[in-house]
Amino acid sequence: MGFSHYPLLITHYRFISMKIKRIEPVAVSLPMVKPVKMSFEEVRSANNALMRIETDDGVADPLADAERTRRICDVLGNGDMLICADANQGWSVEQAIAYVHAVEDTALEFFEQPVAGDDLEGMAAVARASRIKIGADEGVHSIEDLRRHHEAGAACGASLKAIKLGGIKPVYEAARLCEQLGMKVNLACKMAESGIATAALLHLAAAVPSVDWGVSLTSQYLTQDILKRPLAFADGHAEVPAGPGLGIEVDEAKVRRYAREA
Repeated sequence: MGFSHYPLLITHYRFISMKIKRIEPVAVSLPMVKPVKMSFEEVRSANNALMRIETDDGVADPLADAERTRRICDVLGNGDMLICADANQGWSVEQAIAYVHAVEDTALEFFEQPVAGDDLEGMAAVARASRIKIGADEGVHSIEDLRRHHEAGAACGASLKAIKLGGIKPVYEAARLCEQLGMKVNLACKMAESGIATAALLHLAAAVPSVDWGVSLTSQYLTQDILKRPLAFADGHAEVPAGPGLGIEVDEAKVRRYAREA
């Protein structure tokens, strides 16, 4: 079920299962390549936000990344911010275990996709060695992938994306399964998505049973979006857009401006 299959005059989250109108926490992403002191200044005002620490995809030493993670947690891990790290499949099992051991006494809530998405045994090995919860991302492309991670003890939660699972309905069903299995949920779009995808994800976040691990959005970082009115982000939360359909209006002039022929 995609966006076009919903009645145009019904707000999406009301059609699915209306729960809330404000979503939090919304992620603030912090690449490890940025100076930590600069990053602290950027996120101090993001109250109750999900702080995502993006590691260097296997380029950097895991212990060096662990030290930066520790410094970030020391400054921001005061109980008001959910902090996670994401290796984006970048490490070996041994590197990932070295990292989780080095950060196990910090406020880090979860560590996402430490090893390759198709390495279920590796994920399970890291999970067994870790006090930090392990999340799956690139390893989850179906409902059955969620079941496999759960049965193998390979993940405590997952990042659910329409681009991986095939649309809004499969993500909604995956989130419901996570609730049944006791797994945590992070909802996410692709990096630098437009406000259209962000609006759809916000409606979905309002409808699913829970978003324990927050909502990861990046359209707010675009220099120009293609919406007539920008979506509302403030203090670590986002407002679910009200109105017909997704509650947004596309700026057709901007679409024409940025369109590229394949």
